[in-house]
Amino acid sequence: MNIITGSGVTGPAGNATVMTPEKKTILLVDDYPVLARILQNILIEHGYEVHAAFSGPECIEMLASFRPDLILLDIFMEPMDGMETLRRIREEPSTRDIPVIILTAKQPTPGDVDAYSGLIDDYIIKPVLSDYLIGILSGFFKRRGHCGEVRRMADRSDLEPGLINEYLGLSRDIYLLHRFFRHLHIPLSACDLLPSFEGDNELWLDRINQEILEKEKRFNELKNLLQSRNIST
Repeated sequence: MNIITGSGVTGPAGNATVMTPEKKTILLVDDYPVLARILQNILIEHGYEVHAAFSGPECIEMLASFRPDLILLDIFMEPMDGMETLRRIREEPSTRDIPVIILTAKQPTPGDVDAYSGLIDDYIIKPVLSDYLIGILSGFFKRRGHCGEVRRMADRSDLEPGLINEYLGLSRDIYLLHRFFRHLHIPLSACDLLPSFEGDNELWLDRINQEILEKEKRFNELKNLLQSRNIST
């Protein structure tokens, strides 16, 4: 396992990096070493500790011995692709709750809404610009911190645990659906959608919008319930 720190690569026998409480650990999974190194350097410069896996199987093996704060997972890998790696992460009880942001070289299609629903926390489209990458990660960790605070307050109340899990899950789903919706609103000529989706794109947009409205309705019901228990949302 390679640990990429601000001072370079430290192997298993190397000295451990002393981490401050706010320092986040990221497992970067990409089978293209050149791009992985570029992303590692960007992340290091912004204060993250980065562990690198260069295949799906290596990712799964590494997760058996440590738990990162976030997995950055490339979707287009060989021989085990990112989707299969993601499926295995979500099937394993010890890793199913680790947040995952996928890296993809293509614009999302309507089919991706179903494929990734409930499985990922965000996505980043390649080529990756430094400011874009750090912006996505900063936004994610800010939302994650807020969710953690909401959960801690809920744990001190008599609120049923299943309700807080539902509330936080809806928060993630609504955020992601809004992102998919904005990308699918891009004109078809610029969106690189598969031809089979072109004629139905408006139908997909209507469906996503309806799903957002339904989830937001339930989300607001739960939000009002939490606020009635003096849980800040």
